[in-house]
Amino acid sequence: MGLASNATQYGCQFYIWSLYDKLADERYVDSRHFKGFEGRKTLFVTSVMRQAPHNHVLIISHINLALPALLAKLANPRLKLVVVAHGIEVWQRLSRIQRWCLTIASAVWPVSHFTANVLTQQHRVPKQKIRVLYNTVNPFFAKAVEAPALDQGYNLTGHGAPLLLTVARIKSSEHAKGYDVILGLLPQLLHRFPQLMYVLAGPCEAAEQERVIKLATSLGVQQRLVFTGDVPTIQLPGLYTRCQVFAMPSTKEGFGIVYLEAALCGCQVVAYYAGGAPEALLHGKLGYLAQQGDTAGLLKALIDALENPLSTQEKATRKKMVEEHYGFGNFTRSIAQHIQQLF
Repeated sequence: MGLASNATQYGCQFYIWSLYDKLADERYVDSRHFKGFEGRKTLFVTSVMRQAPHNHVLIISHINLALPALLAKLANPRLKLVVVAHGIEVWQRLSRIQRWCLTIASAVWPVSHFTANVLTQQHRVPKQKIRVLYNTVNPFFAKAVEAPALDQGYNLTGHGAPLLLTVARIKSSEHAKGYDVILGLLPQLLHRFPQLMYVLAGPCEAAEQERVIKLATSLGVQQRLVFTGDVPTIQLPGLYTRCQVFAMPSTKEGFGIVYLEAALCGCQVVAYYAGGAPEALLHGKLGYLAQQGDTAGLLKALIDALENPLSTQEKATRKKMVEEHYGFGNFTRSIAQHIQQLF
């Protein structure tokens, strides 16, 4: 969508090719500018190579696309190659092909300064190649904030009981999101807030949900835990608005769009000072930050957030800060500036 906005403004042509998708989401990109390969990797790679001589810039959205990017560069040495770095995928050890891709790239666009530092220190990417491209709030989410609608089927009863929310994929591979840590603090929180409910929202892996329920049962808090399952984008603002505090003490967050969503909807936000989360929260201006691993500090932040709901004016101020720093307009302007700097 950002590319589409810039193409319209500057009279450029662009195409989005997706390895795994089939059809374009017309809200974001016109089907005339989209091609889905439905997981056909060989066709995807050969098509990228054939198209390379006709392009000026190739942007790959993940380091796992390093191989077709390198082959495209071989097919067109003048091609400006850009690698987008989201976070954890470049925090770890990279393959030789992935390292080579970073070496020959004209630019690398990490979504946070934290990831930018990892790229320079761990992978020796020259600083002059790096241009931070912060994530943005989905413009359709932002629009839905103006008239939030919550499906009452989520069982968020309690007649005014305070609600603590985490929005994340509930999977065995996502323990770094920190919902286990919050569950561990729930008994202490319930002493202070006896009616408190903890809401876990997001697509749920059956085995992981069972494990979380067993953990909650062992802690005696299973009755205070609610799973909503996956929540449609149009209903997410209503969920955030219904909950007083959003907490996700993630230790491996490249940025954290959910923090922006929560702040935009007027939630108090609690996170760890880890990864890209401090940047998303403007180093504390948009929420509470506890030091990573400091459960006592996290508990204090959660208590403070629950005891001090935002006033109407504070909600409006934080919403304005999110829009000014991470609005879609800023995002599209940053893309345009970054592309211009390639030439």
